[in-house]
Amino acid sequence: MENLPKKPAVGVLVKRDHPKRQGRITISINEKRSTENNSGGIGVDHSGYWGKKDGFEIEMFLSNSWYQMLRERGSIGTRHNMYDGSEVQVHDKSRIDSMGLSSAESYEWYRDERDRLPADFE
Repeated sequence: MENLPKKPAVGVLVKRDHPKRQGRITISINEKRSTENNSGGIGVDHSGYWGKKDGFEIEMFLSNSWYQMLRERGSIGTRHNMYDGSEVQVHDKSRIDSMGLSSAESYEWYRDERDRLPADFE
């Protein structure tokens, strides 16, 4: 997250209720777009999300103040105007508490073990 002001971060987006379904997330600092599809602070472009079971994509645009909050707290998130009520959480593992770390590690496990997850995780 330290390089975020200079270069967007790209990661894996895991659906919480269907962890076998995974896509891509790109996070950048972009004050202009930080209100996109949201009331402010964390903008979201979810045009690459709809109609895709896998391989979906979203982009998040953090305002400078939300980036600072991520650096301080280690975790931020937003519910946005996605029709299914989705929310996105971003964790900086170097800064979160043990409870947040456990959650982040669960998602990493889903990412790393995707092919071995049971069919009902889809």
